[in-house]
Amino acid sequence: MINSAKTAKLLLSVLSMVVASSVANATVYGNDPRKQASPDENPIYQRVGVITKAGTDEVLGTAWLSGECQITAMYHSVFFKERAASGKVITSRGKKGFAVDFHIGLKPGKAKSYEQTVRAEVVDFGNYMPGDTTGTFEDYAHLKLDSCVGKELGYLEVKPSKGTFEKPTGELMVVGFHQDRYFSQGGITVETGCKAQDLSAGVGGASVDCSTMPMCSGCPVLERQVDGRYLVTGMISSGFANHAERYSVENSNWMVLSDVFSDSLIKARGEEVAPHILRARAPQSTSKATKLATAPRAVVR
Repeated sequence: MINSAKTAKLLLSVLSMVVASSVANATVYGNDPRKQASPDENPIYQRVGVITKAGTDEVLGTAWLSGECQITAMYHSVFFKERAASGKVITSRGKKGFAVDFHIGLKPGKAKSYEQTVRAEVVDFGNYMPGDTTGTFEDYAHLKLDSCVGKELGYLEVKPSKGTFEKPTGELMVVGFHQDRYFSQGGITVETGCKAQDLSAGVGGASVDCSTMPMCSGCPVLERQVDGRYLVTGMISSGFANHAERYSVENSNWMVLSDVFSDSLIKARGEEVAPHILRARAPQSTSKATKLATAPRAVVR
């Protein structure tokens, strides 16, 4: 939660600068706490892959198994159209049935090669509208797989929603693929022990001190539970700079909270949402400051 009026004012100022820059960057902190790991080290790692434009090897971002026959990714990754000269990511209009390829089952070695490539079609997506106080955080899409690879590999469980849009308080783990390592290092990139810091001024986002780089859009952010399990509490969405010695509001990375997409994810699997986590959409703020804070931000494609 934002701790003071001063922090809140600074947060609004920083987000406005990110809006103005419109460059897709991200921040690595300190001595770079990220590590490379073999997917065989942890079943969680085996459930994360990448998406590419259908029939090509153009990587769009990270995606993860959210059901036996389903993946979840970022809207701005799935519907990526082009990058403007300014660096701003331009998306096409979201539509059901739109297809990408999902690559899963990372093979050993520096060159990225996968055991399986599966066509994935969009079945649901958020009302992603940069500039809108709610829509800017509805940056998600659920896709149905042609082959149910999650039956063998399993899928990541999402933290049950309370409908409160609170930041996670536990230890976080970020799993996925980062552009600065993807083409030069083997394995999948993992960071553990980072934390959520500040809630966004709008509904549905939080800043984190986890290190990210481009291509990590859609990296699942998992929170350690008291029983030792890790549950998805959000997805990496955006960042600001390239490197900083430590986290601050000025160089924060961002996540979309799982409260935004958990209900739709469950429904996309063909399951009913438990009554105790059904919720109404949070009221939209009309304040100028809130609109500025949730305007289009730099995305980590």
